[in-house]
Amino acid sequence: GRERRGDVVALRDVTAATTDMRQVGFRMFLFAGLLCAVLVGFLFIALRRVDLGIREQQTALLRSQERINLAMSVANDGIWEWDADSGLIHFSERWREIMGIENMPAEGEFRDWLNYILEDDRALLSSAFSNIINGHTSECVVEYRMQDEPGSVRWYRCRAAVERDGEGQALRIAGSTSDI
Repeated sequence: GRERRGDVVALRDVTAATTDMRQVGFRMFLFAGLLCAVLVGFLFIALRRVDLGIREQQTALLRSQERINLAMSVANDGIWEWDADSGLIHFSERWREIMGIENMPAEGEFRDWLNYILEDDRALLSSAFSNIINGHTSECVVEYRMQDEPGSVRWYRCRAAVERDGEGQALRIAGSTSDI
């Protein structure tokens, strides 16, 4: 009989220990769930702040672009930018309007621009760009004649400046063109 009693006591101890382990496991499960909820909350707050920051930057960029566009329309200048990596020039819509070549694509190569310039003036603009690219100067002002799509010859003034990397290589050239 005694052994039986000992077995019963031992069984009761195991049952109590199992119940305690279940309670500990359930508490750990609740704690892990609570911890996950807190982390998800912090992540949501952080993402919301990033989203608000991006929206503020987009708004500031849009306002800046609007100011530039307004200033350029008052100045009656068109702007362009040459990218050294691609070799392409981006022409603003206003630039194409001023030049009288609205059918020209917004992006093209330097030679696309040169094709509209009168042959006698092409070397002048080419030389100015070459001097900027090769580091002989950081800015230029060039006046040249160009033929628009209807065939009229008009005078223009081009102003340009270069941006260089740490090694002095041209990254881009940006400029404006005025109908003079």
